[in-house]
Amino acid sequence: MDWSCNRARNSLAERGPVVLRKLILLGATPVCGVYRRLPSDQGDHKRADINNAINNTMHRLAIFILLALYCQALPAKEVQKQPDGRRIITLVEGDDLKAALKDAQLGDTIELAAGSQFVGNFTLFRKPIEELPAGRSPWITIRTSAIDALPPVGHRVTPADAAQMPKIITETSQSAFGAQYGAHHYHFVGIEIASTSQRTYSLVRLGADGLNSAWAKRVEQLPYRFVFERCYIHGNPTGDIRVGIDMNARDIAVLDSYISDVHEKGADSQALIAWNGTGPFKIINNYLEGSGENVMFGGDDPKIPQLVPSDIEFRRNHLRKPFSWKKGHAEYGGKSWSVKNLFELKNAKRVWVEGNIFENNWADAQSGVAILFTPRNQRGNAPWCTVEDVLFTKNIIRNAPSFLKILSQDNTRGRSRQAKNIVVRDNLVEGLSVREYGGNGFIYEFEGTNNRVPAEGVWIENNTTMFSDDSGKACIMVGASGTLVDQWIFQNNIVVTGKYGLKGTGTSPGTITLDTFFKQWTFRGNLLIGKVRQKDYPPDNTFVPSVADVDFFDAANGDYRLSALSRYRTVGVGGQPPGVDMDAVLSATEGVVEGRPPRSDQK
Repeated sequence: MDWSCNRARNSLAERGPVVLRKLILLGATPVCGVYRRLPSDQGDHKRADINNAINNTMHRLAIFILLALYCQALPAKEVQKQPDGRRIITLVEGDDLKAALKDAQLGDTIELAAGSQFVGNFTLFRKPIEELPAGRSPWITIRTSAIDALPPVGHRVTPADAAQMPKIITETSQSAFGAQYGAHHYHFVGIEIASTSQRTYSLVRLGADGLNSAWAKRVEQLPYRFVFERCYIHGNPTGDIRVGIDMNARDIAVLDSYISDVHEKGADSQALIAWNGTGPFKIINNYLEGSGENVMFGGDDPKIPQLVPSDIEFRRNHLRKPFSWKKGHAEYGGKSWSVKNLFELKNAKRVWVEGNIFENNWADAQSGVAILFTPRNQRGNAPWCTVEDVLFTKNIIRNAPSFLKILSQDNTRGRSRQAKNIVVRDNLVEGLSVREYGGNGFIYEFEGTNNRVPAEGVWIENNTTMFSDDSGKACIMVGASGTLVDQWIFQNNIVVTGKYGLKGTGTSPGTITLDTFFKQWTFRGNLLIGKVRQKDYPPDNTFVPSVADVDFFDAANGDYRLSALSRYRTVGVGGQPPGVDMDAVLSATEGVVEGRPPRSDQK
């Protein structure tokens, strides 16, 4: 048995009153009982023996209490003080992480022994920035002791790196980590954060006060400057785990990390979500797994008036739903979850999404659209919600029923602002199939009604979007009434048309649909693959009956460059090639699945 003071201190903190009661019951009380039952003819020496027994018992009890008090006052396992006053606080399993977090000062490093486990629900405290000595870094770093054994900066960790990390475990519905209002400058490096519970709402919760659900109502209450770098954050195979990281903060980064097993039946779940945080958000080179939406901005009415999550940099991430969650798939693992989308914006502005790989989505709790830009006043109390100033470029989307849906404006529970200034350029979309993944089979979908404000400024250009079979329904589906987009440009795309091509609610395919639902529209320089009637569409577009007629370089292996033999290399606007710039998208996504930088960056 380990009688170290640190272990004794933790044991007493959790069980102190019980231990003391047991000592008294097992020590003093039985002896006094014997004393009372002594026959009167027993000698004085018997009473003397019993008095000694009582004294010995009370003496041991006093020593135990003094030892407990002494251990409670001890500092963490090891503290190294740097010349500038910063401290490196080293903890091993059994040490008191809660106390170390409370005691930590700005600039300190808490180093947790690799392989150790710390079970509980831990609060990240606000430290007065006013007390920071001049010239000292304010960051409180929480890191593994085996940091040199991790992949280098810029390389993603995987579950295989867990042996080099300490493990923070929540066994309850509460978060492993929660931050006080205004907590700031926390940098996690090489930490495993997990739940063993059958229900946990958030593995990391930022934006509430500590571990509770009192969400911030003023910007100054938000935590700020949080970094999660090379961390492994996950649920468990059977539990309802709603959120990986609640990113309701100011200035937050998630880098080179692996977030998995975030799933729930009957409710939305996300690896990452922000609905009450201002940003900026920097999310780079992560593996992100969530059954509802892998990543979502918005999704609930902000508690802070006029708040819109903004300045979002989302690059080189791998978003994926395992087929082990999909009923009927050969890889199905026996337990399904509520599946909706891969990436959704409901309330966001100034968003840069580049060089990501989005994989595997199917119809379940919704129709299975992979990407959604849909402004939502979710509960009717936030009419300022919007989706605007979005650049979605050089991404790869695979294995889903549909690619993209854009909503002009929400009026379900209350009006939102309109969607506007959305650019979708140079993306490769392949493997779309209704037969495999259910759903509607619309590559692009635009939704609105005549009593909503139309979206403003949507550019869709130089994308290549492919159904993998003949089950697709439409390349563009528009509904339900009125003008849905003002200033709509669709040019230089290669698109498989599906059965209906460009179709609207109650309208014939082609130009009639464009005139009905779009204002100031452009539809030119596109290469449409399928058996639609060319005369129904605007001029300056090219039509081919099948994928084989296009002469792609190697479509079977995902290379959709037009070969030197293709007659369609110059049918785009200005004689340019239509479709995705394959060199650009392959360069932007090189190393994303493996979680490493592009080779060009490593020279």
